[in-house]
Amino acid sequence: MTDVRYTDLRGWLGALAAAGMLLHTRDALARGEQPALAPLIAALDGPALLRASPGRLAAALGLYRAPGPLAIALELPPSTGWDALLSAAAARRAALVDAEFVAPSAAACKQVVLRGAAADLRRIVPQAVGPLQARLRGVAICGCPAEGLLQLGLVAVEPYDAHHARLWPALPRDPAWAWLRAAAEHSEAVPVAVASGVAPCITLAAAEQQPLGDPYAIASALQQAPVRVTEGESSELEIPAHAELVIEGHLAGRAGDALLLAVDVLSHRRDATAEYWPPGTHAPEAALLQRVARGAGVHAVLAATGRAVRAVALYAWDEIELAIIQCAAPVGPLDALLDALRSTAWAETRVFVVGPGVDPFDPAQVLRACMAMGESHGAVRVGADGSS
Repeated sequence: MTDVRYTDLRGWLGALAAAGMLLHTRDALARGEQPALAPLIAALDGPALLRASPGRLAAALGLYRAPGPLAIALELPPSTGWDALLSAAAARRAALVDAEFVAPSAAACKQVVLRGAAADLRRIVPQAVGPLQARLRGVAICGCPAEGLLQLGLVAVEPYDAHHARLWPALPRDPAWAWLRAAAEHSEAVPVAVASGVAPCITLAAAEQQPLGDPYAIASALQQAPVRVTEGESSELEIPAHAELVIEGHLAGRAGDALLLAVDVLSHRRDATAEYWPPGTHAPEAALLQRVARGAGVHAVLAATGRAVRAVALYAWDEIELAIIQCAAPVGPLDALLDALRSTAWAETRVFVVGPGVDPFDPAQVLRACMAMGESHGAVRVGADGSS
Protein backbone atom coordinates (compact mmCIF):
# COMPACT_ATOMS: atom_id res chain seq x y z
CA MET A 1 0.00 0.00 0.00
CA THR A 2 1.08 3.58 -0.58
CA ASP A 3 0.01 6.68 1.29
CA VAL A 4 -2.83 8.43 -0.51
CA ARG A 5 -4.24 11.89 -0.04
CA TYR A 6 -7.71 11.62 -1.48
CA THR A 7 -9.68 9.62 1.06
CA ASP A 8 -12.46 12.20 0.97
CA LEU A 9 -13.83 14.83 -1.38
CA ARG A 10 -12.06 17.68 0.40
CA GLY A 11 -8.59 16.30 -0.18
CA TRP A 12 -9.34 15.78 -3.86
CA LEU A 13 -10.78 19.27 -4.30
CA GLY A 14 -7.68 20.67 -2.62
CA ALA A 15 -5.49 18.81 -5.12
CA LEU A 16 -7.57 20.09 -8.04
CA ALA A 17 -7.26 23.63 -6.73
CA ALA A 18 -3.49 23.26 -6.34
CA ALA A 19 -3.28 22.05 -9.95
CA GLY A 20 -5.28 25.06 -11.18
CA MET A 21 -8.15 22.83 -12.28
CA LEU A 22 -10.88 24.07 -9.90
CA LEU A 23 -12.86 27.25 -10.55
CA HIS A 24 -13.93 29.05 -7.36
CA THR A 25 -16.92 31.35 -7.86
CA ARG A 26 -17.27 34.76 -6.31
CA ASP A 27 -19.60 35.16 -3.37
CA ALA A 28 -22.37 36.97 -5.28
CA LEU A 29 -22.57 34.24 -7.90
CA ALA A 30 -22.33 31.50 -5.29
CA ARG A 31 -25.34 32.97 -3.48
CA GLY A 32 -27.36 32.83 -6.68
CA GLU A 33 -27.51 36.62 -6.95
CA GLN A 34 -26.52 36.58 -10.64
CA PRO A 35 -28.80 33.91 -12.18
CA ALA A 36 -28.10 35.22 -15.70
CA LEU A 37 -24.65 33.63 -15.40
CA ALA A 38 -26.10 30.16 -14.78
CA PRO A 39 -25.64 29.11 -18.46
CA LEU A 40 -21.92 29.87 -18.17
CA ILE A 41 -21.60 27.66 -15.11
CA ALA A 42 -23.48 24.87 -16.88
CA ALA A 43 -21.20 25.20 -19.92
CA LEU A 44 -17.94 24.83 -18.00
CA ASP A 45 -15.80 21.94 -19.18
CA GLY A 46 -14.12 21.39 -15.82
CA PRO A 47 -14.72 21.34 -12.06
CA ALA A 48 -16.22 24.33 -10.25
CA LEU A 49 -16.85 25.00 -6.59
CA LEU A 50 -19.72 27.34 -5.71
CA ARG A 51 -19.29 28.70 -2.21
CA ALA A 52 -22.06 28.31 0.32
CA SER A 53 -24.25 30.91 1.92
CA PRO A 54 -24.48 30.64 5.72
CA GLY A 55 -26.40 27.52 6.69
CA ARG A 56 -26.42 26.10 3.15
CA LEU A 57 -24.31 23.56 1.29
CA ALA A 58 -21.53 24.44 -1.11
CA ALA A 59 -21.86 22.90 -4.57
CA ALA A 60 -19.22 21.03 -6.55
CA LEU A 61 -19.99 20.79 -10.28
CA GLY A 62 -18.30 19.17 -13.25
CA LEU A 63 -15.93 16.93 -11.30
CA TYR A 64 -16.10 14.16 -13.90
CA ARG A 65 -16.44 16.08 -17.16
CA ALA A 66 -12.87 15.31 -18.24
CA PRO A 67 -10.32 12.60 -17.38
CA GLY A 68 -7.78 15.02 -15.86
CA PRO A 69 -9.39 15.25 -12.38
CA LEU A 70 -9.70 11.46 -12.23
CA ALA A 71 -6.03 11.15 -13.15
CA ILE A 72 -5.20 13.35 -10.15
CA ALA A 73 -7.43 11.16 -7.97
CA LEU A 74 -5.29 8.18 -9.03
CA GLU A 75 -2.12 10.23 -8.35
CA LEU A 76 -1.24 10.57 -12.03
CA PRO A 77 -0.40 13.70 -14.03
CA PRO A 78 -3.58 15.46 -15.25
CA SER A 79 -2.44 15.03 -18.86
CA THR A 80 -2.40 11.22 -18.53
CA GLY A 81 -3.91 9.48 -21.57
CA TRP A 82 -6.79 7.05 -21.52
CA ASP A 83 -4.60 3.94 -21.79
CA ALA A 84 -2.39 4.87 -18.82
CA LEU A 85 -5.39 6.05 -16.78
CA LEU A 86 -7.27 2.79 -17.19
CA SER A 87 -4.14 0.70 -16.70
CA ALA A 88 -3.47 2.47 -13.40
CA ALA A 89 -7.06 1.97 -12.26
CA ALA A 90 -6.94 -1.72 -13.28
CA ALA A 91 -3.66 -2.25 -11.40
CA ARG A 92 -5.22 -0.81 -8.24
CA ARG A 93 -8.42 -2.79 -8.78
CA ALA A 94 -6.56 -6.12 -9.00
CA ALA A 95 -6.31 -6.81 -5.24
CA LEU A 96 -9.41 -6.09 -3.17
CA VAL A 97 -8.99 -4.41 0.22
CA ASP A 98 -11.37 -4.63 3.17
CA ALA A 99 -13.01 -1.43 4.34
CA GLU A 100 -12.45 -0.13 7.86
CA PHE A 101 -15.38 0.35 10.21
CA VAL A 102 -15.33 3.43 12.44
CA ALA A 103 -17.63 4.24 15.32
CA PRO A 104 -20.50 6.62 14.48
CA SER A 105 -19.14 9.09 17.03
CA ALA A 106 -15.90 9.30 15.00
CA ALA A 107 -17.57 9.60 11.58
CA ALA A 108 -17.15 13.01 9.97
CA CYS A 109 -20.43 12.60 8.07
CA LYS A 110 -22.30 12.76 11.41
CA GLN A 111 -21.01 16.12 12.59
CA VAL A 112 -24.55 17.41 12.04
CA VAL A 113 -27.48 14.97 12.36
CA LEU A 114 -31.06 16.07 11.65
CA ARG A 115 -34.12 13.92 12.32
CA GLY A 116 -37.85 14.26 11.94
CA ALA A 117 -39.08 17.72 10.96
CA ALA A 118 -35.50 19.03 11.04
CA ALA A 119 -34.53 16.66 8.20
CA ASP A 120 -35.76 19.15 5.62
CA LEU A 121 -34.56 18.46 2.08
CA ARG A 122 -34.75 22.12 1.19
CA ARG A 123 -31.44 22.42 3.03
CA ILE A 124 -29.67 20.40 0.32
CA VAL A 125 -30.43 22.85 -2.52
CA PRO A 126 -27.73 25.53 -2.50
CA GLN A 127 -28.89 28.93 -3.69
CA ALA A 128 -26.16 28.81 -6.31
CA VAL A 129 -27.60 25.82 -8.16
CA GLY A 130 -31.22 26.95 -8.02
CA PRO A 131 -31.02 28.84 -11.34
CA LEU A 132 -29.27 25.79 -12.86
CA GLN A 133 -32.03 23.36 -11.84
CA ALA A 134 -29.19 21.03 -10.93
CA ARG A 135 -29.81 17.65 -9.32
CA LEU A 136 -27.77 16.25 -6.49
CA ARG A 137 -25.35 13.53 -7.56
CA GLY A 138 -25.25 10.71 -5.05
CA VAL A 139 -24.21 7.14 -4.44
CA ALA A 140 -27.24 5.08 -3.47
CA ILE A 141 -26.50 2.40 -0.89
CA CYS A 142 -28.88 -0.54 -0.59
CA GLY A 143 -28.95 -4.30 -0.21
CA CYS A 144 -29.04 -6.84 2.60
CA PRO A 145 -26.83 -5.51 5.40
CA ALA A 146 -27.72 -8.38 7.73
CA GLU A 147 -26.09 -10.74 5.22
CA GLY A 148 -23.16 -8.43 4.55
CA LEU A 149 -24.30 -7.80 0.98
CA LEU A 150 -24.51 -4.27 -0.36
CA GLN A 151 -24.85 -2.48 -3.67
CA LEU A 152 -23.75 0.98 -4.72
CA GLY A 153 -25.41 2.80 -7.60
CA LEU A 154 -25.03 6.29 -9.04
CA VAL A 155 -28.23 8.33 -8.82
CA ALA A 156 -29.54 11.82 -9.41
CA VAL A 157 -31.61 13.24 -6.53
CA GLU A 158 -34.16 16.03 -6.38
CA PRO A 159 -36.38 17.07 -3.46
CA TYR A 160 -40.04 16.15 -4.02
CA ASP A 161 -41.17 17.94 -0.88
CA ALA A 162 -39.56 18.72 2.46
CA HIS A 163 -39.29 15.07 3.48
CA HIS A 164 -39.35 13.07 0.24
CA ALA A 165 -36.79 12.85 -2.55
CA ARG A 166 -37.05 11.58 -6.11
CA LEU A 167 -34.28 9.29 -7.35
CA TRP A 168 -33.26 8.56 -10.95
CA PRO A 169 -30.58 6.16 -12.18
CA ALA A 170 -27.41 7.75 -13.57
CA LEU A 171 -26.29 4.73 -15.58
CA PRO A 172 -28.12 2.19 -17.76
CA ARG A 173 -28.21 -1.47 -16.75
CA ASP A 174 -27.48 -0.62 -13.12
CA PRO A 175 -28.08 -3.66 -10.85
CA ALA A 176 -28.54 -1.46 -7.78
CA TRP A 177 -31.30 0.45 -9.54
CA ALA A 178 -32.89 -2.81 -10.73
CA TRP A 179 -32.88 -4.05 -7.11
CA LEU A 180 -34.50 -0.84 -5.87
CA ARG A 181 -37.06 -0.78 -8.66
CA ALA A 182 -38.07 -4.39 -7.92
CA ALA A 183 -38.48 -3.51 -4.24
CA ALA A 184 -40.64 -0.52 -5.15
CA GLU A 185 -42.83 -2.63 -7.44
CA HIS A 186 -43.46 -5.00 -4.51
CA SER A 187 -44.17 -2.04 -2.18
CA GLU A 188 -41.22 -2.97 0.02
CA ALA A 189 -40.11 -0.09 2.24
CA VAL A 190 -36.45 -1.13 2.08
CA PRO A 191 -33.84 1.13 3.67
CA VAL A 192 -31.80 3.32 1.32
CA ALA A 193 -29.01 5.77 1.96
CA VAL A 194 -27.68 8.32 -0.53
CA ALA A 195 -24.18 9.72 0.03
CA SER A 196 -22.99 12.82 -1.83
CA GLY A 197 -19.59 14.44 -1.69
CA VAL A 198 -17.63 11.20 -1.45
CA ALA A 199 -14.09 10.23 -2.34
CA PRO A 200 -13.65 9.51 -6.07
CA CYS A 201 -12.84 5.86 -5.36
CA ILE A 202 -16.37 5.35 -3.99
CA THR A 203 -17.94 7.02 -7.04
CA LEU A 204 -15.85 4.75 -9.30
CA ALA A 205 -16.87 1.66 -7.32
CA ALA A 206 -20.52 2.62 -7.81
CA ALA A 207 -19.94 3.15 -11.53
CA GLU A 208 -18.53 -0.37 -11.85
CA GLN A 209 -22.12 -1.61 -11.35
CA GLN A 210 -21.43 -4.77 -9.40
CA PRO A 211 -24.29 -6.95 -8.11
CA LEU A 212 -24.82 -7.58 -4.40
CA GLY A 213 -21.49 -8.04 -2.68
CA ASP A 214 -18.77 -5.91 -1.09
CA PRO A 215 -18.44 -2.72 -3.16
CA TYR A 216 -16.39 -0.99 -0.49
CA ALA A 217 -13.63 -3.56 -1.06
CA ILE A 218 -13.45 -2.33 -4.66
CA ALA A 219 -13.40 1.29 -3.51
CA SER A 220 -10.66 0.50 -1.01
CA ALA A 221 -8.60 -1.20 -3.71
CA LEU A 222 -8.93 1.84 -5.98
CA GLN A 223 -7.96 4.08 -3.07
CA GLN A 224 -5.09 1.75 -2.08
CA ALA A 225 -6.17 2.13 1.51
CA PRO A 226 -9.24 0.99 3.46
CA VAL A 227 -12.31 3.14 2.89
CA ARG A 228 -13.78 4.12 6.23
CA VAL A 229 -17.43 3.25 6.72
CA THR A 230 -19.85 3.59 9.59
CA GLU A 231 -23.37 2.45 10.43
CA GLY A 232 -26.33 4.51 9.32
CA GLU A 233 -28.55 6.35 11.75
CA SER A 234 -31.83 4.74 10.65
CA SER A 235 -30.66 1.33 9.37
CA GLU A 236 -27.75 -1.10 9.39
CA LEU A 237 -26.57 0.09 5.99
CA GLU A 238 -22.88 0.98 5.98
CA ILE A 239 -22.26 4.52 4.76
CA PRO A 240 -19.01 6.33 3.87
CA ALA A 241 -17.74 7.88 7.08
CA HIS A 242 -16.24 10.89 5.28
CA ALA A 243 -19.20 11.68 3.03
CA GLU A 244 -20.11 15.35 2.97
CA LEU A 245 -23.85 14.61 3.02
CA VAL A 246 -25.92 11.48 3.71
CA ILE A 247 -29.67 11.15 3.17
CA GLU A 248 -31.18 8.12 4.92
CA GLY A 249 -34.69 6.83 4.46
CA HIS A 250 -36.81 4.10 2.94
CA LEU A 251 -38.53 3.51 -0.37
CA ALA A 252 -42.02 4.95 -0.56
CA GLY A 253 -43.10 3.89 -4.05
CA ARG A 254 -42.76 5.69 -7.36
CA ALA A 255 -43.19 9.26 -8.54
CA GLY A 256 -43.50 9.21 -12.32
CA ASP A 257 -40.27 7.83 -13.77
CA ALA A 258 -38.49 8.23 -10.42
CA LEU A 259 -38.43 6.26 -7.18
CA LEU A 260 -39.64 8.07 -4.08
CA LEU A 261 -37.49 8.08 -0.96
CA ALA A 262 -39.09 8.98 2.38
CA VAL A 263 -36.37 10.73 4.38
CA ASP A 264 -35.74 9.76 8.00
CA VAL A 265 -32.37 11.40 8.69
CA LEU A 266 -30.12 14.01 7.10
CA SER A 267 -26.52 14.10 8.26
CA HIS A 268 -23.59 16.09 6.98
CA ARG A 269 -20.19 17.49 7.75
CA ARG A 270 -19.78 21.06 8.94
CA ASP A 271 -19.42 23.41 5.97
CA ALA A 272 -20.40 20.55 3.69
CA THR A 273 -19.92 20.45 -0.07
CA ALA A 274 -22.24 18.22 -2.08
CA GLU A 275 -21.97 17.22 -5.75
CA TYR A 276 -24.47 18.32 -8.38
CA TRP A 277 -25.34 17.63 -12.00
CA PRO A 278 -26.52 20.68 -13.97
CA PRO A 279 -28.85 19.83 -16.89
CA GLY A 280 -26.97 18.40 -19.83
CA THR A 281 -23.92 17.30 -17.86
CA HIS A 282 -25.27 14.07 -16.41
CA ALA A 283 -24.81 11.89 -19.50
CA PRO A 284 -21.18 12.79 -20.38
CA GLU A 285 -20.03 12.61 -16.75
CA ALA A 286 -21.74 9.25 -16.22
CA ALA A 287 -20.23 7.93 -19.46
CA LEU A 288 -16.72 8.94 -18.36
CA LEU A 289 -17.17 7.28 -14.97
CA GLN A 290 -18.54 4.13 -16.59
CA ARG A 291 -15.70 4.00 -19.10
CA VAL A 292 -13.03 4.19 -16.42
CA ALA A 293 -14.67 2.06 -13.74
CA ARG A 294 -16.04 -0.76 -15.87
CA GLY A 295 -13.04 -0.73 -18.21
CA ALA A 296 -10.64 -1.10 -15.29
CA GLY A 297 -12.87 -3.74 -13.74
CA VAL A 298 -13.02 -6.03 -16.77
CA HIS A 299 -9.27 -5.53 -17.27
CA ALA A 300 -8.63 -6.68 -13.70
CA VAL A 301 -11.00 -9.66 -13.97
CA LEU A 302 -9.40 -10.95 -17.19
CA ALA A 303 -5.85 -10.31 -16.00
CA ALA A 304 -6.64 -12.39 -12.90
CA THR A 305 -7.32 -15.37 -15.19
CA GLY A 306 -3.77 -15.16 -16.54
CA ARG A 307 -4.61 -13.53 -19.86
CA ALA A 308 -2.05 -11.06 -21.20
CA VAL A 309 -4.35 -8.04 -21.24
CA ARG A 310 -2.54 -4.86 -22.24
CA ALA A 311 -5.46 -2.41 -22.33
CA VAL A 312 -9.27 -2.29 -22.32
CA ALA A 313 -11.33 0.47 -23.92
CA LEU A 314 -15.00 0.45 -23.03
CA TYR A 315 -17.72 2.11 -25.09
CA ALA A 316 -21.41 2.30 -24.18
CA TRP A 317 -24.48 3.54 -25.96
CA ASP A 318 -27.92 3.20 -24.40
CA GLU A 319 -28.25 -0.53 -23.57
CA ILE A 320 -25.20 -1.68 -25.55
CA GLU A 321 -21.78 -1.96 -23.96
CA LEU A 322 -18.69 -2.89 -25.92
CA ALA A 323 -15.26 -3.79 -24.50
CA ILE A 324 -12.27 -3.59 -26.84
CA ILE A 325 -9.59 -5.78 -25.28
CA GLN A 326 -6.03 -5.41 -26.49
CA CYS A 327 -3.85 -8.42 -25.74
CA ALA A 328 -0.08 -8.71 -25.86
CA ALA A 329 -0.35 -12.42 -26.67
CA PRO A 330 -3.06 -14.80 -27.97
CA VAL A 331 -5.80 -15.20 -25.39
CA GLY A 332 -6.92 -18.71 -26.34
CA PRO A 333 -10.39 -19.83 -27.48
CA LEU A 334 -13.01 -17.10 -27.58
CA ASP A 335 -15.54 -19.29 -25.78
CA ALA A 336 -13.15 -19.61 -22.84
CA LEU A 337 -12.75 -15.85 -22.66
CA LEU A 338 -16.50 -15.33 -22.71
CA ASP A 339 -16.91 -18.01 -20.03
CA ALA A 340 -14.50 -16.05 -17.82
CA LEU A 341 -16.93 -13.12 -17.97
CA ARG A 342 -20.18 -15.05 -17.87
CA SER A 343 -20.71 -14.93 -14.11
CA THR A 344 -19.42 -11.37 -13.71
CA ALA A 345 -20.85 -7.87 -14.07
CA TRP A 346 -19.75 -7.99 -17.73
CA ALA A 347 -21.81 -11.02 -18.76
CA GLU A 348 -23.86 -8.95 -21.24
CA THR A 349 -20.93 -6.91 -22.56
CA ARG A 350 -19.96 -7.46 -26.18
CA VAL A 351 -16.26 -8.25 -26.44
CA PHE A 352 -13.82 -7.50 -29.26
CA VAL A 353 -10.25 -8.73 -28.91
CA VAL A 354 -7.50 -6.91 -30.77
CA GLY A 355 -3.77 -7.41 -31.00
CA PRO A 356 -0.96 -4.89 -30.42
CA GLY A 357 -1.44 -3.48 -33.93
CA VAL A 358 -4.85 -1.96 -33.15
CA ASP A 359 -5.29 0.92 -30.69
CA PRO A 360 -8.45 0.11 -28.66
CA PHE A 361 -8.85 3.81 -27.84
CA ASP A 362 -9.07 4.75 -31.55
CA PRO A 363 -12.64 3.92 -32.62
CA ALA A 364 -11.77 4.34 -36.31
CA GLN A 365 -9.01 1.73 -36.11
CA VAL A 366 -11.25 -0.70 -34.28
CA LEU A 367 -14.15 -0.18 -36.70
CA ARG A 368 -11.93 -0.83 -39.73
CA ALA A 369 -10.59 -4.01 -38.15
CA CYS A 370 -14.06 -5.20 -37.12
CA MET A 371 -15.51 -4.68 -40.58
CA ALA A 372 -12.61 -6.60 -42.07
CA MET A 373 -12.86 -9.59 -39.72
CA GLY A 374 -16.59 -10.08 -39.00
CA GLU A 375 -18.27 -11.45 -35.91
CA SER A 376 -18.38 -14.85 -34.19
CA HIS A 377 -19.76 -16.29 -30.95
CA GLY A 378 -20.58 -12.93 -29.41
CA ALA A 379 -16.93 -11.82 -29.56
CA VAL A 380 -14.62 -10.77 -32.33
CA ARG A 381 -10.88 -11.11 -32.50
CA VAL A 382 -9.44 -8.57 -34.92
CA GLY A 383 -6.21 -6.87 -35.89
CA ALA A 384 -2.54 -7.68 -36.01
CA ASP A 385 -1.52 -10.67 -33.90
CA GLY A 386 -5.09 -10.99 -32.71
CA SER A 387 -5.65 -14.58 -33.75
CA SER A 388 -4.81 -17.67 -31.71
